[in-house]
Amino acid sequence: MSKNDAECVRFDERENVLSSVELLRLIAPLLNEHPTYWKWMVIAAYDAIQGAMVCALTDTTGISALTDKSRREVLNWIDKDSKTHGGPPKERLAFFKDLIARCDLNQSWRPPTANMASYGLLSAMKRIGRVQRGVRRAFLVRPRHSLSTRELLAWSHPRLARAPLRERRNACRAVRRAAEQLAIRVGRRWPDGLLWRARECDMAAT
Repeated sequence: MSKNDAECVRFDERENVLSSVELLRLIAPLLNEHPTYWKWMVIAAYDAIQGAMVCALTDTTGISALTDKSRREVLNWIDKDSKTHGGPPKERLAFFKDLIARCDLNQSWRPPTANMASYGLLSAMKRIGRVQRGVRRAFLVRPRHSLSTRELLAWSHPRLARAPLRERRNACRAVRRAAEQLAIRVGRRWPDGLLWRARECDMAAT
C-alpha cells in the first residue's frame, strides 16, 4: 500500500509495542495445536523488543534511535540556513544489534580511568563550542519553545546520566554559559532547572 493511500494504517512506537505484545498474547495459547504459529511469535517478539528499545532511547533530540549516518544527516540539515536547507532528510532506524548496544549502559558509559580523570572534569568547560552547537540545535528543533537546562543537556551531553556528580555539575555550568549567549531566562521549572527561550536575532545570525 502506497504512502499516499488514505487507508494506510500508521503506528507510533508505543502503539507498535502494544500491538506486538497483544499479538503474542493471542498466539501463545495456540502453539501446541498450531506449531507453525511460532513464526508469528518470533516476528511479534522481535518487533516488540525493537519498539521498546526505540521508546527507551527516545529523548528530546529525536535522533537517538537512528543510524549514525542518519543522525549526522539530520544534524547537518538542522545546522543549515532554514531558508535554503529544503526538506528534512529521510530517517533510518538503527540495526537491532546497535539498538541493543545503545540500551546497554555498560556499552554507553564507563567510569573514567586515571588517564581520563582530568579530561572528564574539564571537558565540559573547555569544549564550549560543542556545547553551543548542542544548545543551538535544540532551539532549532523546537523553535519558540521554552527549554529547560535538563533538556539542553540532553542535546549537548546525551550520555551524561551515569557520569560522576562533578562532571555533571561542570556540564550544567557549561550549558548555562552557552544558553546565556543564545537565549534569555524566562523562568524556572522543578526539577529541570532554569527555562530558556532563544533570542531570535542571535539564532538567525548563527
